[in-house]
Amino acid sequence: MSWWQLEVSSTPEQADELETVLIGAGADAVTVLSADNQAVFELAPGDGPMLWQRNRVVGLFAEHAMCEAAALHVRAQLGGSDSPAITCRPLAEQNWERSWMDQFRAQRFGDALWVCPSWDVAAPQGATVLHLDPGLAFGTGTHATTALCLEWLERQRPAGSVLDYGCGSGILAIAALLLSAESGLAVDIDPQALQATADNSARNPRVEGRLRTALAEAVAPSPAFDLVMANILAAPLIDLASTLAGFARPGADLLLSGILEHQAQSVTAAYRPWFDCGAPEVRDGWALIHGRRGGGAL
Repeated sequence: MSWWQLEVSSTPEQADELETVLIGAGADAVTVLSADNQAVFELAPGDGPMLWQRNRVVGLFAEHAMCEAAALHVRAQLGGSDSPAITCRPLAEQNWERSWMDQFRAQRFGDALWVCPSWDVAAPQGATVLHLDPGLAFGTGTHATTALCLEWLERQRPAGSVLDYGCGSGILAIAALLLSAESGLAVDIDPQALQATADNSARNPRVEGRLRTALAEAVAPSPAFDLVMANILAAPLIDLASTLAGFARPGADLLLSGILEHQAQSVTAAYRPWFDCGAPEVRDGWALIHGRRGGGAL
């Protein structure tokens, strides 16, 4: 079966409207890409088409006539002097699975931690290898928010028990257990994230029996953890400050990410009643905050 691809150049603000228009015109699938065909395997929490300054909204059609009709429909809906560029062309056949796999390769974090998909385990002998395939849950290591956390874990090698709050794929908890930690709890509000964490845990036999999962609503804070990690967003991190403090033993480490650089000060302030926090570590506009639990009362 041959497919036809309708491509519309857009601003980030136009992307949602164009997606709706293409679906209404009969597209079998719609994808929003960057204008320079940038591959993104891990959006930061809250990211979307606004990640790029220019987008390409691509609709897939089963017939040439449908593609051309959709192009006319888009022009009619979005006409005017600023009407976006539109192209309709046949889609060349290729091995899509192979193409996608070729773009996601093994990655190193710090000196010895590697995150490897099942199709690329090219880590050196003696490395700590975390086996993980990209999926629907957040966390592969390709985004700065996760990379900063993984590199911190590789440097510090935290011992004892760890809490990964907002676990997504479970990558942080699994990495901590592979590196040095004894036991872990992965918590999320999304059951799909817990399933992804369980699946990824099963790909790493060394963590078997040491990582539990739970829905956030089912877990009451208790000072049981030597490391509390949360890679989510600044606003929920601020709201969760007393909750996460309640999970941390005296002297426990705190690791917070998913924070834009300009938000670091307000997040740090929210945790200051319980944690002594150092200067944030910043990369690509994102901040990592590390703190140490003091004796502040909840």
